[in-house]
Amino acid sequence: MSFKLETRKWICVVSLVLLAGMFGAVPKTAGFADLVVQVGDTTASPGEQNSVISIYMTNWADTIAGYELWLVLNRPDLIEFQTSWDTLYDSSYWRCTLWVQQDVVCDEDGWMEITDSVLMDTLGVVVPDSIGVNITEAFVGNHDASGTLCQNWQYIRSSSIGDFGNNLKIVAQANTLVPPYTPGIGYPQLGETPVIKVLADVFDIPDWWEDRTVQINIQADNLDNFSVSDEDGNAIGVITDTIFDSTCWTCTYWVDPESTICWEYASVGCDSIGVSIDSVWCCDTGLTGHLDTSVVHVFSGELRVLNGVCGDANGDEVVNIFDITRIISWLYLQGPPPVDLNMCDVNSDGTVNIFDITYIISFLYLQGPAPNCIT
Repeated sequence: MSFKLETRKWICVVSLVLLAGMFGAVPKTAGFADLVVQVGDTTASPGEQNSVISIYMTNWADTIAGYELWLVLNRPDLIEFQTSWDTLYDSSYWRCTLWVQQDVVCDEDGWMEITDSVLMDTLGVVVPDSIGVNITEAFVGNHDASGTLCQNWQYIRSSSIGDFGNNLKIVAQANTLVPPYTPGIGYPQLGETPVIKVLADVFDIPDWWEDRTVQINIQADNLDNFSVSDEDGNAIGVITDTIFDSTCWTCTYWVDPESTICWEYASVGCDSIGVSIDSVWCCDTGLTGHLDTSVVHVFSGELRVLNGVCGDANGDEVVNIFDITRIISWLYLQGPPPVDLNMCDVNSDGTVNIFDITYIISFLYLQGPAPNCIT
């Protein structure tokens, strides 16, 4: 083959690469809903430190100014979230709803805890009547907000509860009590940019281990573990239930044996066995909430520990331009195949083609996402 023909062939290949970069594949979606929160699937090599796990958000309806997520690993023997021991200071804010002496003494049952969103409402700053500070020791997680949807938020904290490293709770707010005002995440969001990234370390797993997949589960079974709020502090995708509760009483002292007038009552359970229910008060009401799964979809993800380095086409255990040329040579110039094709499907679409080349180029030179060999 002449030099001119070889040069022309390479020009065609480069043109295809550029075109593929302009018209790349559309990212996968988790399904249609007003709000979708999803852990992105990813891969890592044995012993890899600072492996990035991305959480994505698709949002069609509300501006998001706060969220709480709890991630739990089902295989803490394979990876762990990065954590470090630290001292945490939490402030709580209270408003008095029942004064014994106006603005001087508050009734002990008159205190109501209020949130930052109430303190910074649209009517102006509300001065709390009392401020409490809780000091706790905890394993603080290492998260990365750079390049995410909440990059400039004023408050982001992650910590591990109980057995450190196998779980991570993330709490984030666009605004705290201190100005300036930070806007929330506008809509629509199509799930293409992470809302937050967390870091994990992979243990040095031997090659003969067959089960190498870790499930990264979002705990959304109750609102203590999962919540998303708008700029006014309203929970998104929550159904409020009214609970009716009857209170039953038994008479412990009658005026006289024949009387129907009770002198003293004692509260008892309404389903008490062998206890006379002499009076029923109906109804005490309470409010509780649960996630509206028709509005909010939550998807856990997984991290698979590879037997090689994702993106390494020539087997030298690093990803660089030589891997790009190896794949190009194999696809278009009848060159030798990659050492392991599974390590070349960097966009996880089930095949190795020009889109994998552009993916590696973007990762190496355009700050694109890391290679991700899921299939």
